[in-house]
Amino acid sequence: MGYIATFDKETMVVTISKGSEVVKSGSMKDMVNGQDPRNIDAIAEDLKSEKHEQVYAELVVLPIYQRLAFPCAHGAPVSGRCRLPHYRWEYPLEPKVYAEIYMDKTAVEIGEKLKVFQEAWKSSRDCALLTAQLQKYKRGNGPKITNVVGMAMGSLSIITSYTAVDWMRERSALQTAGLITISEILGEPGAPLPVVVQDPMNSLRDKEFFSSQLEFKPLDHPDGFSAIDSGSLVLHIVTPAEMDYWIACGQRPAAIIRSASAAHINFPN
Repeated sequence: MGYIATFDKETMVVTISKGSEVVKSGSMKDMVNGQDPRNIDAIAEDLKSEKHEQVYAELVVLPIYQRLAFPCAHGAPVSGRCRLPHYRWEYPLEPKVYAEIYMDKTAVEIGEKLKVFQEAWKSSRDCALLTAQLQKYKRGNGPKITNVVGMAMGSLSIITSYTAVDWMRERSALQTAGLITISEILGEPGAPLPVVVQDPMNSLRDKEFFSSQLEFKPLDHPDGFSAIDSGSLVLHIVTPAEMDYWIACGQRPAAIIRSASAAHINFPN
């Protein structure tokens, strides 16, 4: 089970749990990443006035991992975010709770908004390149892909800028559209491959949308990693360098897409 944060408004206590296990609990002031959570409702009210739409606040849990830096090949120290194989990331620290603001949209409304980006995706060069690559792979003798895992694509309903005129980030929407394409092409007619999605920033509304409108399976961090197996195609674009390490700790997937250009797919030997 992944991490979940709950808030009791009467006691002002935040509790982080993983399944039935309580990982940590404490006051809002101590638990929520330096923010005074009592101001969250006020922020939401300001956004309602500014955007003339309904918004709401939700707590999300981001497990923080310590990055262990090792010297690169020639001995010079380099950044802990380096993608070089001389680096590894481990030692999970205490999970952090963040208060995020989301658009108050239903699963159906999120789906209607996504359709606009789907049409743009279908007519894009990247979609054409990805389709050609996947069809070629399907005709070949590579490992059979039986499922698709989308990692860290971002929330479809989060507000990332308090002055944003519109909502739904293009990057997140286009990656979601790409997952739909992947599952359809690699599946059979009328039977797309099963899809798992994981992002700690996904709200309850996002998860409802994925499960009810797309029939994707949304998982909480870090449960998505255990869904990766030898038949998985993993999509993770513009993600932290740690993502490669965490994926490598489990079963080796059949294929990985990790470039902003859909033409670049890593098919492991």
